[in-house]
Amino acid sequence: MNYFNTGMYAMELYGYTATKTVNTQKNQVAKTNNSSFSDTIKKAEQKESVVDKYKKKNPKDATVVESMVRAGQRVLAKNNAENVSREDMTMEEYKQFFTQLMNSIPFDSSQRNDVEVWTISEKGWEQMKNDPQYEAWVLGYTAQDRAVHNPWASMPGYSPNFHTESFGASIEEHLGQSGPMGGSMGTRKTQPDDGESWWEKRHKRMEELLEEWEKESLKKVGVHKKDDVDENAFEQVAPNAPEEVKNAWIEAATETGVNGLGIQGNGMLSHISQMMVQRLNIMLKGGGNTESVDILGNTTESAILATKQALHNLEHPIAYTPKSIEVQQACIKERQFYIAFLEKLKNL
Repeated sequence: MNYFNTGMYAMELYGYTATKTVNTQKNQVAKTNNSSFSDTIKKAEQKESVVDKYKKKNPKDATVVESMVRAGQRVLAKNNAENVSREDMTMEEYKQFFTQLMNSIPFDSSQRNDVEVWTISEKGWEQMKNDPQYEAWVLGYTAQDRAVHNPWASMPGYSPNFHTESFGASIEEHLGQSGPMGGSMGTRKTQPDDGESWWEKRHKRMEELLEEWEKESLKKVGVHKKDDVDENAFEQVAPNAPEEVKNAWIEAATETGVNGLGIQGNGMLSHISQMMVQRLNIMLKGGGNTESVDILGNTTESAILATKQALHNLEHPIAYTPKSIEVQQACIKERQFYIAFLEKLKNL
């Protein structure tokens, strides 16, 4: 959520981690049962939707929320998914089904070089599976957000954005952040509002936290040689790792010319690396501080597991769209770093 940019792809990072999506849904996921799905909707109506609860608490936001629900219903209709029975799905099948719906939502051309990372908590998955209105709201929010045209994207010197969208079991739990790579963090409002909603206050707090982290990072790496940059990057993700893990990191960074966070000598990111995504996920959940977030753990084995996960996520994005040449090159270097780092860790 700080340092933002790389060709656009969406991934679900915690609560559910998937590999690359397939072109067709499994038969058992795609089966249609009109009466069963109608029963699901009736049951959901009997048990008040979290969307209706939110509108009662925030009547001035009701019109906007309803427009998002309608936008989500259009996504379902476009995918012929209005009558697909969620009750007949296992949770794993539902996650695959919903992920494909999210992947079907297009981005405006002005966002083609942006990065979006979306996450859903386990309680959020349960709520969506059993609450059609909330499912539609998440899809509709995403559809409206991705449709926004950025008139500055074609201007010289423009820096693409990095977006994080974290969904829980209610609208209030949603947290969205956006900002330019290497620039100040900006908070995106989920609903237009004269006042501040509950999650907008959370946005501001996260913005303050990440801007402080960015300043500290720039101070540390902006005027030092590459060895210092690589060491500082390591300290930001491995404050408790043994010395031999640190040495393996520095050696891999020296060999490949990059480090796991993608931090360059000027304090900016070449792109958003998978270890940076791991870092941001932990910060979203309240872990770590502005100077360090423990990703690699305190043993060689924990460092190997974290690096394998980063490499897997890099090689198996859930959805992919074309990236700039620079970003593609940076991703190739990132992969080289993970492989070199793993080889050195396995030899310890």
